[in-house]
Amino acid sequence: MTHLPPEIAFLVDWLNWVNHGAPDGYPYRRGTGLCDNMRVFVRSEYACERLKRLLHYDFYDTIFPFGHNDYNTRAVRRTMHQCPRRYSWAYKVVEDFGCSHLVEPGCGDQIEPDLRYEYRLT
Repeated sequence: MTHLPPEIAFLVDWLNWVNHGAPDGYPYRRGTGLCDNMRVFVRSEYACERLKRLLHYDFYDTIFPFGHNDYNTRAVRRTMHQCPRRYSWAYKVVEDFGCSHLVEPGCGDQIEPDLRYEYRLT
């Protein structure tokens, strides 16, 4: 995936991690949001800023784009990877970039099936 922009390559990798059971700490942490997990994937603040720009474009909020309460609750419970809005947004960005074919099917129990792709941006 070296030909992809780093933020897209990260989202593909993160989605595949979720689809394969999201083993905590390998390589990402369940209690950490997308931006902090991206710092594990690519050690570049510039790349993290590009991810934040995507979030700002869709939500106008780069700190808690999926909700402040949701973030805090999921951080404590270590269930960030199970947030249907987070997963659907990441998938939509990858899909819009034309790379959804790189997202591997997974075990399917990390995201509620009826919510998996329900969240669509307008």
